[in-house]
Amino acid sequence: MAHYSIGSDPAQPDIFLGRLPARPYCTRDGGRLSRGLTIRPAATARTRPHIQVNPPWMRSFMVFDVDRADGHRHWEDVGLPPPWWNSINPANGHSHTCYALNAPVLLGERNRERPMRYLVAVESALRDRIHGDPSYGGLVTKNPTHSAWRTLRGGRPMSLGEIAAHLPNLNKHKPRRRANQVGVGRNCDTYDWLRPVAYRAARNFWGEQGGFVHYLAHLHHQACDYTGVEHRVPLDHRECHHIAKSVARWTWARFTPETWSERQAALGRRSGASRRRRTEQRDAVIRFMHRDCGLPQRTLARRFGLSASTVNHVVGRPDRGVFDEPYAGISPRARISPANAAGIPDAGRAR
Repeated sequence: MAHYSIGSDPAQPDIFLGRLPARPYCTRDGGRLSRGLTIRPAATARTRPHIQVNPPWMRSFMVFDVDRADGHRHWEDVGLPPPWWNSINPANGHSHTCYALNAPVLLGERNRERPMRYLVAVESALRDRIHGDPSYGGLVTKNPTHSAWRTLRGGRPMSLGEIAAHLPNLNKHKPRRRANQVGVGRNCDTYDWLRPVAYRAARNFWGEQGGFVHYLAHLHHQACDYTGVEHRVPLDHRECHHIAKSVARWTWARFTPETWSERQAALGRRSGASRRRRTEQRDAVIRFMHRDCGLPQRTLARRFGLSASTVNHVVGRPDRGVFDEPYAGISPRARISPANAAGIPDAGRAR
C-alpha cells in the first residue's frame, strides 16, 4: 500500500496551487463559511481555510465530503487507491477526500461529451464507495495547505480508468436519460437540458444587433433557472455561464437561417411523402371494400369520415399498386364480409 502520512509529498502543494483558478471562490476574512464566500485572486484565496479548487469549465480534482470520524481512512476499508489528500477537521474528524486527475476533464464541451459522462459515472461510484455526502456541491473545499486542517497526503494523480478499475458495477452509475444530479452530474444534466432549448431560442436572435451576446445571456439565465429548480445544490452562476457559452457557440455557428430553411424543407418533403402514402393506402382499402365487399359509398363515407363526393372520386380512381392483395396472409374465414365490414353482425354467425 502507498505510504500515506502528513506531508509525505513535498511537491504536492506546488501542483495543487498551480491548478487553482485565477480568481477562485474562498471564505471571507475570518475564515467561517457562515459568513459567506467571496472571489479573490489565487494568491489571496490560498491563504483562506476554504477555497475553490476546480475552474467552472474543468475538473482536475474530485472532492468528497465524508462526515464521519474515521472518514479519512474509509478508502482503505473499501479497497480504493489512496486519495491525493485528506483534509481533516481536528474537532470532529470529518474530512474532505480528494482524488486528483492526471488529465483534467473539460465540462460542457460538445466534442468532449464522452469523457464528461465517464467522469460523472466514476465520481458517482466513488461517492457511493466512500459514503460521501450527496448534498456537498463541491464549490469550495477545505484548503489542504491551510493550518486549520490536518492534511494527509500520499496518493498521486490518476486517470479515470485507473480509478474505475477499483469500482465494481460502474455501469449502473453511467448517466443515460438524465445524469445523476449530484456533483458533476449537475453539469451534465444542465448541459443536456440546455441543448434543445438553445435550438428553439436561436431564431429569436437572428438578425438582431448584438444577437449572439443577447443569445448567450438568455441561455445563461435559462441554465441558472433550471439548476436552481432541479438541483438540490444548484450550480454556481459561473459554471452555468461556461455551459451556456459552450452550447451557444456550437449552436450559433451551426444553426443558421440557411440551415433552418433546409431543415424545414426536408421535413416538409418527408411529411408530405408520408401523408401521400397513408392516403393511398386508405384509398385502396375504400376501393376494395366497395368493389369486393359491396359496401355502398355512403356507408364508406361515414366509416372513414369523408364526404360523399370524396369517396365517389376515390372509388372512380384505379388502384396504384399500394398492395396487390389487401388481405394477403389472412385466412378466407377472417376476411371482411359486406356485413361485418360495415360493423353489422354477420347473419351467418348470429344463428
